[in-house]
Amino acid sequence: MSIASFGRRLTPKAVLAVILVVLALVTSVAPVLAKTVITVATYGDIITQKDTWEDIKKTFEAQHPDYELSYTVIPYNDYITKLTTLFATGKYPDVFQCWAQYKPRWAEDGILLDVTSFVNNSKRLDLNDYFPVAWEATKYKGKYYGTPHDFNSEVYYLNVNMAEEAGLPIPSLDWDWQDFERYVAKMTRPDEGIFGTNHSLQWGGGLQWVYNFSGHYWLTDNNTKAAVADPKVIDMVKFWLKLTFDLKAAPSVLKPAQGGKDEFGGYFGVWQGWVAYLDQLSKAEQSARAAGKDFWEWTMLPYPAGPVAQRNFAQGHMWSIYAKHPNPQKAWVLAEWLASYEGQKVWARKHAFQPLMPKTELWESYLSFLPKEKYQKTAAFLLGYLYPKYALNFPYWPTYPEIQQVWTQAMSDIFFGQKSPDTVLQNANARMEAILVRRGAK
Repeated sequence: MSIASFGRRLTPKAVLAVILVVLALVTSVAPVLAKTVITVATYGDIITQKDTWEDIKKTFEAQHPDYELSYTVIPYNDYITKLTTLFATGKYPDVFQCWAQYKPRWAEDGILLDVTSFVNNSKRLDLNDYFPVAWEATKYKGKYYGTPHDFNSEVYYLNVNMAEEAGLPIPSLDWDWQDFERYVAKMTRPDEGIFGTNHSLQWGGGLQWVYNFSGHYWLTDNNTKAAVADPKVIDMVKFWLKLTFDLKAAPSVLKPAQGGKDEFGGYFGVWQGWVAYLDQLSKAEQSARAAGKDFWEWTMLPYPAGPVAQRNFAQGHMWSIYAKHPNPQKAWVLAEWLASYEGQKVWARKHAFQPLMPKTELWESYLSFLPKEKYQKTAAFLLGYLYPKYALNFPYWPTYPEIQQVWTQAMSDIFFGQKSPDTVLQNANARMEAILVRRGAK
């Protein structure tokens, strides 16, 4: 039977039914065929992050029905090696998380796409809605190389119970290094495994204590001159030597911390940690309460003011796009959304990352594990003081990894090898200068 004769045998209603069936098939298949796959890579543990990323995927796709999101979570130790391999083979994701430490080097090497025009023309991102310091973390030499993600600041956690036992009130936010010495000295009982503070001169602590005492980091003059032999830096290190060995207020090679007696257990008076530790603190308290034990009362404080400044070490990663991406407009759809208010709502409700905005509803969601009164006090500090005033984004520079190794070795020589800080820091300064010359930074 020909198609024409078959058509003549159908009634009008049958013809209409056939048309409707065909249309239904077409409309049901077309959206699937039209979806654009967009990929993202990050680092961590897929087991613990899967639920968060499934929520990100579901929410993003609901708001962008033409896209399908595919995510890859790479183990921390493999992340940078895996990414660089993907760049080299041309199999890179549309969007990837760029660590703060790699931003300057990858920007200089032409790996990161300059997204300044995307940021400036975005209808979704209003930079006035964010903590300015969060967007500072995405800039290098005045250009944006991504959208902000996982911004975090260090703070000092005060064990209120230990302070009260020592007859000390909660210090004001403008406390200084001399107040710090007084507090840690009075709260210290080293023979009981209780210390006034933890040693905080490595990495962020070392950078920020240097800055608060001297007004600069390990380098000066646009990162072309070593500055750790500055007398103000040496004074800061000697201050910590006094706390550690004379006052025994911090663990040392001579009086180490006792096993099982750490900061979360309530054995340190005032100690340096990340804001992101709030979740760990809450879980530690829940475990203690479940075991019928009391838990220590805590509050947050900024870094104590030094002779020159009072700022808190902070850093942030970012969502970046490979510079050779053939369709950066496509990748930008995701990079933009992940940092947007809608993206922030997912990160917050999953307690995954701190909100980048001072919006109460986001912080209530992120810190919903805290009791109401504790939340109110904590949010007041974070939104009213820490991120608007004290947090200072650390501007990593290309030679940072090698310079950090020199500083780390110097601190080990001084605090573990008990060598002269004057001599060690003079030698460290010379080694840093040699690195700057070799890398063409001078």
